[in-house]
Amino acid sequence: MVLLSILAANAAMIILVRRGVTPIRSAELFEGEQATGDLDAARRAKVDRVAAACGLGEREKEVLTLLLEGCSASEVASAMVVANGTAKSHIRHVYKKLGVHSRDELFEKLGIEREEKKG
Repeated sequence: MVLLSILAANAAMIILVRRGVTPIRSAELFEGEQATGDLDAARRAKVDRVAAACGLGEREKEVLTLLLEGCSASEVASAMVVANGTAKSHIRHVYKKLGVHSRDELFEKLGIEREEKKG
């Protein structure tokens, strides 16, 4: 019986991941404003404006949010439940759409002071 429950939970998780549900998106459903981690309201608004102006998709917007929180490519991959290569591809797309080539340029373009990630 316990094994059946574990298999059912794993199957449900696989279905959710395939449909694009990530830990951040799940948090948005349950926590509303707290879902984007350490970003304050002004940063979230800036991310929304930049995403709309530069034509970022939802996943690219999620990547941008994680980058602004100071996440590395591997941390982005973990948070989005994707492979490292996929995360790096998303990061490249974000950089291309914003016309930047590095994190420093990204923070400079957005007028945000870069902070080291806590923990």
